Amino acid sequence: FDGPHDVFSDPMHLSEPTEYLEKALSSYSKSFVKAKLTKNCRNTQSIAEKTAALTGFEKSPSIPNQETGFPVERRYWKTPSDLLQSLENRINRLTTSEKVPIQNIVLLSPYKLKTSRLAGVEKISRFPLTNISNAQNVAGAGELKFSNIKSFKGLESQVVIIVDIDRIDEDEHRAFLYVAMSRARSLLILMIHESIREAVESHIGRD
Repeated sequence: FDGPHDVFSDPMHLSEPTEYLEKALSSYSKSFVKAKLTKNCRNTQSIAEKTAALTGFEKSPSIPNQETGFPVERRYWKTPSDLLQSLENRINRLTTSEKVPIQNIVLLSPYKLKTSRLAGVEKISRFPLTNISNAQNVAGAGELKFSNIKSFKGLESQVVIIVDIDRIDEDEHRAFLYVAMSRARSLLILMIHESIREAVESHIGRD
């Protein structure tokens, strides 16, 4: 295509080193300008700061949106039934008293639905659960979206609820969390297994 183009990338999201992207760009154009994006255009300050702290950055990698936003919520669970009950309660409150449309909410997991603690769950609160990890699946009106984190790269949602958080001890786990947490525009809710409460609080403090 003729004309100027802007290409944005996040090194934390790339499956290959940045040099591969630059090599690919050079095959389309002999000259292009590189510049560092210094402002976080998606996340509130609260989300950016907690994402940086929990995933291993000493500070937020880019200047966060000026809006402070809602605090990042944490909910701890021990069993899949605990997780489901907590989700039921929070989603019910979001969609009733807080008046958040269900289409503005997504559940993200490091696991595919069949290996998630939500495997076999057909409905949460009063909303059918729809797996959108496959790009061919589209949530209908009144349906709650579920996706594994890998499939949701590059996308975003007003409200992101991350379920199945049970490990943060390796770089791979923290990289997945970085991708998932940075998908949220307004509200981020973390559903964390009780066994890693101490590790989480060592990074981002107590509620």
